[in-house]
Amino acid sequence: QHDSAKPIGIIKTIHEDNYGLKFEGEINNKTIYGKEASELVKQKAVDGLSIGFYAKDFEYNNQGIRLIKKIDLMEISIVTFPANRSASITDVKTQNNDLIEQSLEKLFLLVQKLTNLK
Repeated sequence: QHDSAKPIGIIKTIHEDNYGLKFEGEINNKTIYGKEASELVKQKAVDGLSIGFYAKDFEYNNQGIRLIKKIDLMEISIVTFPANRSASITDVKTQNNDLIEQSLEKLFLLVQKLTNLK
């Protein structure tokens, strides 16, 4: 939601094609806001995207519409209401980190119990 004080992850890859800007990001589920965003995205409650940028080069056409030629991309945000309705999350890949962590915790507790039996 464009809150630079609460980052939720990183951009892994980014490129522009004839359709628009495409990127792959990674949400950090170990942060409160990352976990929340991840769950909402998985649930498909939130799927909008928006960018924050500074226009470096632009001009206005004869209809008064600003044509942006060059920008400095500052951030990409998951948002509830994107300005461009086509800007959306198209694919979600999940990692089973939570399951791995839970399994490791259970294994640790089991080892601890077995060690205490001796």
